[in-house]
Amino acid sequence: MKLTIILISTLMSLSSFANDRANAEVRTLRALKQAQRNVKENIYSLTRNDLRQIRQLADQINAIADGFNPRPNPRPNPRPFPRVTLVKLQVEDTSAVLEAASLEGLMYRCKSKMGTVSRSSADDIKVSVNGRTISKRKTHGYWTNSAQKCAVIVSLAAQLDSKALSNKRYVLSGDAEDYGVVAEGNTISELESSCKMMSQVNGSVDDIRVKLNDGPMRSARKTHGYWRSMSEVCSVAVSTALR
Repeated sequence: MKLTIILISTLMSLSSFANDRANAEVRTLRALKQAQRNVKENIYSLTRNDLRQIRQLADQINAIADGFNPRPNPRPNPRPFPRVTLVKLQVEDTSAVLEAASLEGLMYRCKSKMGTVSRSSADDIKVSVNGRTISKRKTHGYWTNSAQKCAVIVSLAAQLDSKALSNKRYVLSGDAEDYGVVAEGNTISELESSCKMMSQVNGSVDDIRVKLNDGPMRSARKTHGYWRSMSEVCSVAVSTALR
C-alpha cells in the first residue's frame, strides 16, 4: 500500500540522520508530523496488515528516538508503589500487622481490622514501628470501640516514627487522659481539622499531653472544670504542641 511505502521511507529518513545529533530533534519532529498526516489521510483504507506494519514501524522509530536520548535500563516505573510502613500492634491478646503510607491510611486500616479481630473492650495496647515499641495501659475503665482503640494505636505509632507515617509538615500525637489524640497537616487549620477527625475522646477531660513531630511532650491541665468537646480538646492540643 502507498501509505506503508511512505512510512517506510519516513523510517529510512530517520535512520539516515540518527547519528546527526545536531539536527536530530528538529528533523525527527518534522518527519513524524509528516507520517502522522499520511496516516490521517489514509485512515479509512487501512487494513490489518497495514496496522501491523505501522506498529512495527512505530517500535523501530522509538528505538531510533532512544538513540537520541537513551533511557535508563531498566526504565523507571511510571507509577511507583507508594512507600508503606509496617505497624505491628497488640490489643490485649490479639496481634495484627497493618501497612500504611499515611496516618489517615493507618486509621482507616486499623478500624477495618479492629472490627474483625478485637470487638471487645481493652485496656492494654502495644505498638511497634521500625523496631521500636511503645505500650499504653488505660488506668480507669476501657477503650470500648474501634475508634477509641485506633486513635490510641495511631497516636502511639506517630510517637514512634512520625516521619515514616506522614509527609505532612506537622504531626501531632499524644493523649487526653487515656484517649488517643493524633493529627497531621501542613497548616494549623489542617492540623485542628485532622485532630477532630482522627482523635477520639469520650467525655470530659482536664489533662492533655501532646508533642509536635519529634519534639518533646508538652502538657496542659485545666485547673477548673473540663474540656468537654473535641473542638476544645483539639484547640488546646494544637496550641500546647506549638508552645
